[in-house]
Amino acid sequence: MAETNHEGIHDIALAHRVRDESFVSDEETHDLGDPVDKDAIRAAVTQGREETERRNRGRVA
Repeated sequence: MAETNHEGIHDIALAHRVRDESFVSDEETHDLGDPVDKDAIRAAVTQGREETERRNRGRVA
């Protein structure tokens, strides 16, 4: 039981951790311009996902 509690506290602490570095690099961001609507967001997310998949092809996790 103590181990389960320890793991739970650890998971919560990691979820609320403040990072020193940005979550994404400048190369991974997209300028959507103004105004931003759901179609623009969907297109940017799709493009980012495709670029990530293309970059990660051949890499073993």
